Amino acid sequence: MIRALAAPRPRTLGLMHGPAYTGDCERALRELAAAYDSRLDAELSRYRGAPRAP
Repeated sequence: MIRALAAPRPRTLGLMHGPAYTGDCERALRELAAAYDSRLDAELSRYRGAPRAP
């Protein structure tokens, strides 16, 4: 979903709780998506590999 927001190559992002971001928004959104993917992968690996409590 975040990558889809990067597709139209926005120049400004309106944040909910902060100032608007103006700059390379496409790159920022792609990096955010990659960071979320990394965190999700780490959590899924931890969850799947965690030993069960006795």
